[in-house]
Amino acid sequence: MSRRRRAALAVGLLIAGLPLILIGTRVPSPEERQAAADALVAGIDATVTVDGGTLLATRAVADFGLDQPVRLVLVRIADELQVAVGLVSTSDVVLGGPIVACLVGPDAAPDDGGLESPCWGEPEIGPLIEAQLPRGDDGRLRIAAGSPVIVETAVRRGELRCDYPPGRWHLELRVDPIVVGGPAGPRYAPGATFEVPFDPAEPLALVMERRYCGLANRVIREQGEPAIAAD
Repeated sequence: MSRRRRAALAVGLLIAGLPLILIGTRVPSPEERQAAADALVAGIDATVTVDGGTLLATRAVADFGLDQPVRLVLVRIADELQVAVGLVSTSDVVLGGPIVACLVGPDAAPDDGGLESPCWGEPEIGPLIEAQLPRGDDGRLRIAAGSPVIVETAVRRGELRCDYPPGRWHLELRVDPIVVGGPAGPRYAPGATFEVPFDPAEPLALVMERRYCGLANRVIREQGEPAIAAD
């Protein structure tokens, strides 16, 4: 049985049981509400594809170990990505708070860039997803079961955001589902991984702002340093 089918079955069993609890002699326990919320969110499936983009080069600190000194290296970073983010759910999910959808690059370490959030790029993906969602009679946004949502947009580096190299990225998706009349609390849906490609021979423009958030030593070993384009 696939993950989506198992999640759909779990959602059905948990959600179907809650009204029976309410009709009986007790309200659902906090543990039952949390389990139902977990099952709802587990049934959300996200995808990300990159349909184009541009890269830049910047400098980052790399530590290659005891036998080599720490030094500055040149690394590739994403400047703009044309992305398509898809979302579909096996069950209706009523939202009690905003969707947070965060693009995160390889080996995320925001402290290395003097930042707190690992998120990359602007605009925010979450509000773009919310703009395509229906509202129920109660005015709350909902992810309708079996109704895919696709957001296609250009995402740029933005201000005070982490810089990441090309490679294997992932989407962090956080939602706050309504269960038995109230928000159950934010939690992460299953993540989606995607590739940001690069041409190793392409010369890149150099930018001096350093917000690099990751392990530069591994990237250099795997990708090499980029050539710098002539002015």
